[in-house]
Amino acid sequence: MIAILVWRFSTLAAKNKAAWTAGDESVNRAMGDKSITKVSSATAPRGARGQKYLASGIRVSMRLWEEAATSPPKETTTADYETVGYVIAGTAELHLEGQMVLLEPGDSWIVPKGSFHSYSILKDFTAVEATSPPAEIHGRDEHGGATGT
Repeated sequence: MIAILVWRFSTLAAKNKAAWTAGDESVNRAMGDKSITKVSSATAPRGARGQKYLASGIRVSMRLWEEAATSPPKETTTADYETVGYVIAGTAELHLEGQMVLLEPGDSWIVPKGSFHSYSILKDFTAVEATSPPAEIHGRDEHGGATGT
């Protein structure tokens, strides 16, 4: 009976080690951070271009562009993170790798990591974006690649 239990334990341990090294999310969740982060937009820190930094995790973060003023096309730039956004209010044009899309309330968009892009704000613009990896880490956000650029 003891031999069976030892074999069973060693088999489970080997499977868990293999799952952990393979990045099995169930194992990662079991051993990961369990804390909750809440950030109020009213007191959120601001970036140099007016963005508000909301909740941020290890792999993704959120930022808010609130009433970004109407502006001519921003300079074309790239970013070393992926951006997914959602328009709350206003209108903007996103120019990406020779394409143009009009962004209006209720629209969402993706700017792939490393793509050449720019924005034109046509009507005061409010949007929330998620970036991966977090844009504000290591000064990534201040080097371009965002709505407020």
